[in-house]
Amino acid sequence: MSTYSTTDNRGSGGRRRGCGIILLIVVVLLVVAGIFAYPRVTSFLSAYFAANGTWYGPATIHTGPAQESLETYMDLSTLPTGSITGSGQFCVPNPIGGTTTADFGVAGQRQGDGSFTLTVSSAVSAPLGLRLLVGPSLQMRGTIVNGTFHLTGGGSNTPTTMTLKHGSMASFTAACHSLSPFSLG
Repeated sequence: MSTYSTTDNRGSGGRRRGCGIILLIVVVLLVVAGIFAYPRVTSFLSAYFAANGTWYGPATIHTGPAQESLETYMDLSTLPTGSITGSGQFCVPNPIGGTTTADFGVAGQRQGDGSFTLTVSSAVSAPLGLRLLVGPSLQMRGTIVNGTFHLTGGGSNTPTTMTLKHGSMASFTAACHSLSPFSLG
């Protein structure tokens, strides 16, 4: 006795070819979408993390009728939440020549409109682990336009402006040493 069976493979070959074509179309669409999305995604990430890095430049602080120019250096990091942390230094000319630097901490937030709010607080270490504030805490707000970080604000009696650009500690140090001494009078 013989058993005769047949298998019809015509339908499964056509289905495989159809699945392959659909898969190819999906891959092509994903590549095309990626090509168009890439500039937008990289632009968004670049803007979102624009404050990251080292910045230096002049700051002007008004105290009563006096106006003082100093150099500022900041090293900032933006977290994915938009929180900004960092540290920096002010460089101030001495009336007898030379310069003095003061360290500060930075805390802030990237705002939904793309601007930044920063709090700059100077402090020095004291005995017993205490930290003493030196000068006012500056509340700054600004934007980054064409690679320049423009910040304005200050304390209640110390209007302050800063114009910073990306640079290194060496650039800051060179700018610091070029400051003119305070004028007495």
